[in-house]
Amino acid sequence: MSGKPAAERHGMRSEHPCVTKADENPRSCATARSCATGRAGCGRRAGAGEASPGVRGTYRAAKLAAAVVLATSLGGCESIGGAAPPPERSPSEELLSLGDRMRDAGDLDVAIAIYRQAVERDAQEIRPLLRLGSALAASGQTAQAAGAYDAALALDPMSAEALRGRGRASIVLGEPERAIEPLSRAIEQDDENPQNQRLLGTAYDLLGFHEKAQDAYLAGLELKPRDVDLQSNLALSFSLVGNHASAIDLMRSVANAPAAAEKHRRNYALVLGLAGRELEAEQVAQEILGESATRALLRKIRRLLLIEDSTVRARAIGTNEFSG
Repeated sequence: MSGKPAAERHGMRSEHPCVTKADENPRSCATARSCATGRAGCGRRAGAGEASPGVRGTYRAAKLAAAVVLATSLGGCESIGGAAPPPERSPSEELLSLGDRMRDAGDLDVAIAIYRQAVERDAQEIRPLLRLGSALAASGQTAQAAGAYDAALALDPMSAEALRGRGRASIVLGEPERAIEPLSRAIEQDDENPQNQRLLGTAYDLLGFHEKAQDAYLAGLELKPRDVDLQSNLALSFSLVGNHASAIDLMRSVANAPAAAEKHRRNYALVLGLAGRELEAEQVAQEILGESATRALLRKIRRLLLIEDSTVRARAIGTNEFSG
């Protein structure tokens, strides 16, 4: 029989105070030294002052390693005083919780490493793959995110989140034709989520099917009438087909909305410029951008005006302007 504590053998989480404190401060496993005796990494903080100069030179890698060591040590303490163990959790549950805290703290590199470990630990569970795909996409690793979503779809072909993530990845990778099928299926599975319609509309616009794109945006706005991303995309689509009056009216409303971000006000300047109203576009841009950024936007507008094909123009506008 194994000499490990029963709680560790079964992957259960202990009620020992050291685990509770470690949960509150996932960057350090020093608080767990009383319950993981002999485990590498506990009782010492990786990257701290006692580390060698070489380790100090790679602090980020040491911090990542410390977080993963802590993650693997969770659930390794024996319960004290004969307290009844909590309900058994999936093998990846603690890792997902820790990865979420790292993600929410803005440390995507560490979160991704922890989510990868969760995937390895629980190969038949879809949630680690969905978390990994989302974190990879947020960090700009779009091709790897697509792979994570493909793996998730192999487990559950009907997962709306995986279908949506795969569709978004295809758009960002410059393959909008590959986004139509997963996004259409995402809508079938989750027809109450306006993100699905927004992404589908973006894919159609990038393929030159602007009427279908506008139908998708309008369907999304039926679900969420004040969504500034949907309205902004719809305005850009109007501009692509020469409906400049509607595009300007809609983008003016979006730019003045409380939820508007800089990209929406930038798109207001963009549709003004595409309508041939460069002076107004410059005035709008100068209110939100610096002099250099304003000049860059005006140069882009002039280049776009030289493109007659709406599909080529849509791709030249770029996916950063189309909110996905």
